[in-house]
Amino acid sequence: VLIDCHVSYWRGKKALKAGDLNLEPEDVPEIFQLGNKELIDPAVIKRFTEVESKIKYALHRWTFRFPIGGARFTPYSALPKIAERLKECEDEYWAIVDEFLTNFAQYRDAQLAKYPALADKLEGEYPSDEHLRSRFRFSQYVYTVQEVKPTSLAEVMAVGQGALKTAEDYQARYKEDLERFVGAVIGELRAQVAAMAKSVQEKLEKGENFTERNFGGIRNSIQQFRTLNFANDAAVADELTKLE
Repeated sequence: VLIDCHVSYWRGKKALKAGDLNLEPEDVPEIFQLGNKELIDPAVIKRFTEVESKIKYALHRWTFRFPIGGARFTPYSALPKIAERLKECEDEYWAIVDEFLTNFAQYRDAQLAKYPALADKLEGEYPSDEHLRSRFRFSQYVYTVQEVKPTSLAEVMAVGQGALKTAEDYQARYKEDLERFVGAVIGELRAQVAAMAKSVQEKLEKGENFTERNFGGIRNSIQQFRTLNFANDAAVADELTKLE
């Protein structure tokens, strides 16, 4: 299946204008790029970026980049794990949103209090409560990967041979892309398993001690790789068995 997950949130910034610096637009050389005005303490906004990073990490760990579109591919066997992790991230995200919206006035006033000389200019830059709420969104979609083909040959023929040829060409390209994708995923899995096996071997050769925590991490990685081995690649399976 394909998973597409994104979060959006108010960044707490507005573009800096020449007038904010008591300059005319023509006074700013073209090679200069003005930055942003931070309307909220960056430490507050950082909580949203941290959740966003957790989502990206979960997708990176349990999915593969899909060559068509911007979604990520994950085998059915890994879907419960990634779904659980994304649900945790979503709950955390909305909890932060609720807290932020509840205390928005305090965060705004605290930032204005830091720069009293700029307060008059900055007050008008803040969004209304209604507009602010619309800036937060957590989107998650799951799609099933299926072979692309005309729904009805008769329907395609009805619009002419040109349409049929286009559909056939598209189907062929889609199959080629999927085959390349599966090959790339298998290669990536083999490389990751080999790297892990090499790391364990090097530690053993150096006589390093393994703690229960180390063994637990290795077991978790083995289970993760087995879950992601949707193509049942023999080389990956054999290497994991040896490592185990």
